[in-house]
Amino acid sequence: MIGLRIREARQARGMTQATLAKDIASRTYISAIELGRIKPSAKNLQLIAARLGEPLSYFLPGPLDEANQRLETTLNQAKGLLAVGKVVEARELLSMVKGACTENMPTHIRALYHETQVELELSVGAILQSTLSYTLASDAYVRSKQLRKAWACRYAAAFALYQAGHMDQAISLGLDAVTLLCDSEECEARALTHYMIGCAYFAKGDIEKASSFFADAKACVDDTKNEAVLLALLGECSCSLRQSQWQNALTLSRKAVALAEQHSFTEMQAEALIAVMTCSVRMGEHEEAKQVLAQITSLAGVPISIKCKAYREMLLVAKETTPLQDTVSLESTLDNLLQSAGAHLDKWDTLKSEWALAKCRLLRDPQNVLARVEQFAADFCHLGRFKDAADTLAFGAGLLRNTGARDDAYSLLSRAYALLQGKHTQQ
Repeated sequence: MIGLRIREARQARGMTQATLAKDIASRTYISAIELGRIKPSAKNLQLIAARLGEPLSYFLPGPLDEANQRLETTLNQAKGLLAVGKVVEARELLSMVKGACTENMPTHIRALYHETQVELELSVGAILQSTLSYTLASDAYVRSKQLRKAWACRYAAAFALYQAGHMDQAISLGLDAVTLLCDSEECEARALTHYMIGCAYFAKGDIEKASSFFADAKACVDDTKNEAVLLALLGECSCSLRQSQWQNALTLSRKAVALAEQHSFTEMQAEALIAVMTCSVRMGEHEEAKQVLAQITSLAGVPISIKCKAYREMLLVAKETTPLQDTVSLESTLDNLLQSAGAHLDKWDTLKSEWALAKCRLLRDPQNVLARVEQFAADFCHLGRFKDAADTLAFGAGLLRNTGARDDAYSLLSRAYALLQGKHTQQ
């Protein structure tokens, strides 16, 4: 509480921590006090109060401060209970705090309340509800001039929406998050936000805007050791792949491999190698692609989700460039990986891999095309992946047209177009 009062008084006077600390202590000492890590001595508190032009009593806790401190302690207890899965107990503590909420509650405690509410909502899968609580927490942090924390809440809400497939909302909140940092030196935070927005545009199929945000992410941080730079580089590589710019994608992916290996980012090294493998197949270098696939699966510490992705991507490009009978071994390996992965894969990764297998099998034996395609498209829509759903419908339309079922093919193409236009109720 002392630290909070000191920070509020200092910021109200436009004073830096260094200015407040001059001839009293170091800037890091003032920072530690404001963060609540240490308490100032009685002598130093008197000097700080005098410099800030406030009576000593202003910084000492009164009855209301003690009550607020109890609320803060209760909220931290609730967060601790949620961390160990005790949802019912945490909900009871939150109910107690909610009953004590007043307009006079300090903004940092109100923000902590909303953050704890977020964790409770996420624990029961209430994604959309949690984004509202994140936004309320962010607004509270803005009022208390804690813009870094306000950004963190906005970014977390946007990322949760992105993961849930609500791309437009994710982009909107992501842009809000960026504006909070426009006058700050939080370069990495800005880079991560630009990268997330780029990913959302990529998922929507807007490659031009995705490329622009990936470039912005790279421009935010002038440090190749930073993960955000590498993520943005991989994002640019994905855009080149989507645009069939194989040579450019290969150049970017090899650069990403070198950076990831240099800084021991193993998972991102594997992701970059997947892009190298894809480019190699597209450019007719099948033996090189097989060697890269073996390299990916042999990397120590690579999770099974990335191994599944490697085989899935290899399978998807191989089915277009080699006879279908040559993909059977890849299909079998991917099938086995999916069976062994179990809960280690999220729903979208699992669905993408299952669809890759289904595409190969439908190409070999186009039986029940309409029913299977409609089911996969519906599953993609359920996850909010409307671009994937549209691609699925378009693939099915091609198969149906080849078998003479032109009416059904036209119907699928019409629904694919509707999805791409944002008419999600069509599916």
